[in-house]
Amino acid sequence: MDTKIHMDPRRARLKLVIIIAFSFPSLIFALVNPRGSATTHDIATWNLQNFPLQGNISVNYITLLIHDLNLDLICVQEIQSMDDFNQLVNNLNGWDGFSSPDGQGDIYYKTGVLYNTRTVQVGEMVQLFADAEFAFIRPPIEVPVSMIENGDTLTFHLIVCHLKAGGCYEEDNLQRRQAACDSLKTYVERQIAAGEDDKWLIAGDLNDTLFDSPDCQCFTVFLDDPQNWYFLTYPICEFVGHGSHIESDRFIDHLLVTTALREEYIGGRIESIRLDVEWNDDLYLGYVSDHRPVAAYFPTGRNAVKEPGWPELPENARLSLFPIPANTSLQIHYSLSAKIDARIAIYNLLGEEITAFPLEKVEGTIVWNDIKVPSAIYLVRLETNEFNLIQRAVILR
Repeated sequence: MDTKIHMDPRRARLKLVIIIAFSFPSLIFALVNPRGSATTHDIATWNLQNFPLQGNISVNYITLLIHDLNLDLICVQEIQSMDDFNQLVNNLNGWDGFSSPDGQGDIYYKTGVLYNTRTVQVGEMVQLFADAEFAFIRPPIEVPVSMIENGDTLTFHLIVCHLKAGGCYEEDNLQRRQAACDSLKTYVERQIAAGEDDKWLIAGDLNDTLFDSPDCQCFTVFLDDPQNWYFLTYPICEFVGHGSHIESDRFIDHLLVTTALREEYIGGRIESIRLDVEWNDDLYLGYVSDHRPVAAYFPTGRNAVKEPGWPELPENARLSLFPIPANTSLQIHYSLSAKIDARIAIYNLLGEEITAFPLEKVEGTIVWNDIKVPSAIYLVRLETNEFNLIQRAVILR
């Protein structure tokens, strides 16, 4: 009697996709649209929920998603299996990664960093607050980072955190998060006072929202010091349907910077990447995570080495887009150094002009409404007789 072994059809299809994707990457469609580009330093935080949620199939899906997103650096939380994390790193051609060392307790979800070695260099990783179990059930990690893109170098110190979960009125959860924030702020400011670089980024699942009342969130110590600290996630935290935690629609995954690093972010943008909406809700929640990645895009060119004769970009010339991806409308924010003849034009990747908007003010917002073009990547170009600025828009219909 013959015995036949039947493979789950979903696993079989995914295995075939993985083989094709890495053998013939140009022959398949991406799961999601790319976010990273040569004109931005791309930094994301991503809670990968009990990684891997469903074993090897989760590792493979996450491999494909990271490949498609084309980011530079991803801070991850809830690494449960180091063997699978190492497999994920091995799957990502041209990437490397590391995680926090072993910690206390029987259940210990690690934090970690994945980075594209072509655009990112990292120094020695250290674990912080290993003995402060009340504030940090999962000790954070710190690493110096240097990102190189488009002739531009961005350097900073990165701290990756995963703070204690739970409601503010449940047990001592809020007090533990508040203690963690107090400790992080004190630590960074002492490092800066001691002569360290003044550019710092704190990233991770901080398990609190920015707009809850002061007695029910842990960020007061940072929010009360706007001269020195800024949440890059602040502008999008109240957008309905964009919460970083999908099931609650709460925005609890954050990117927090010192003022010196915020200055490098001028002209940048922030996004909760709704992979569940863009790709597949059931597959994402079932195999990847209940959290969305949150990404910040720092513009390159501010510190770039230019060839002799290249025109200098005016200091306050800016172009940014929201949301990315867009569906039926796109907000285009711009600023110019002075009143000059200028317009914003939108092109497809064949160079064909789709629409254009003349500019009458030196700063403002243009709204591209009633978008009817197919899903694709489009180029939004601020055109003047002195310089041009280009940003990439993703239209998803």
